Amino acid sequence: MMVLPGGILRAGQRHQDCRLAAPNGRVALALTDSLVATSSHPLWVSQTLVVILDELAGEAPCPADVEALCVADRQWLAIQWHLHTAEQPERPAWFSADCQACTARYDFSPRWQDVPLKPAAESYPYADVKLSLGQARFRVPNGLLQQQLAQTDRQDTRRCIAEALWVSLDGQPPPVHGDRDLSEADLDAIESELEAVSPELGLTLATRCPECGSEQVVTIDPYSGLASPPHDLLADIHCLASHYHWSEDAILDLPDSRRRHYLKLIDRDLGQHGQGGH
Repeated sequence: MMVLPGGILRAGQRHQDCRLAAPNGRVALALTDSLVATSSHPLWVSQTLVVILDELAGEAPCPADVEALCVADRQWLAIQWHLHTAEQPERPAWFSADCQACTARYDFSPRWQDVPLKPAAESYPYADVKLSLGQARFRVPNGLLQQQLAQTDRQDTRRCIAEALWVSLDGQPPPVHGDRDLSEADLDAIESELEAVSPELGLTLATRCPECGSEQVVTIDPYSGLASPPHDLLADIHCLASHYHWSEDAILDLPDSRRRHYLKLIDRDLGQHGQGGH
């Protein structure tokens, strides 16, 4: 069982417990299929979390649960899945970036387990903010908000976010849309308090271009590589089916570690066969 940085509310209680699914071919295929079928990245992340989570707050996860997770929870779960499925979790992950000075492309290799985490404040998932209109409460951004923002073309993103996250004003429901006269100072205060309450992952790194030596600031994507190219898994299925004559269902149900081990045995036997000259 793992503990989320933020967690979700159920019946007014904050729950942070979760458990990842056992990695196998069926999970990998579901991740790939959802990536192909979904054009919205936040929606794909939600669908991915439903697949990779076996349990969330003591229950099987549903779309509404993973949409209610804050941004850092969603990113943290993606990182835990990387570590959970890696053959050698201690090895660094590889990313590429273009130098902002000389435009050369270079590689850098952070370790997922070294990503720093700022914990949530005690008041999570709510931030109380003193506005020009009165005392207001806002909830931290979550997956549902990300999905909504991906479907809107509004230019005033800060105001859109504040309106979507507004819970109450002086203990009453917030004003209806159009009567929410939030000043720029109000928006600054809302943003600041939400950042203070929300957990946060340190996904921005300082690197140096090996070509020109200039320092670079880069951001790593925790969702990168969650879905492998479908032809990789299909090639594994083809190889195992050809050698062992197992069904696709049987191969997909194999744990990832066991599938990799069988593939290594096949490679070994093929190498010995070639060396023996048979």
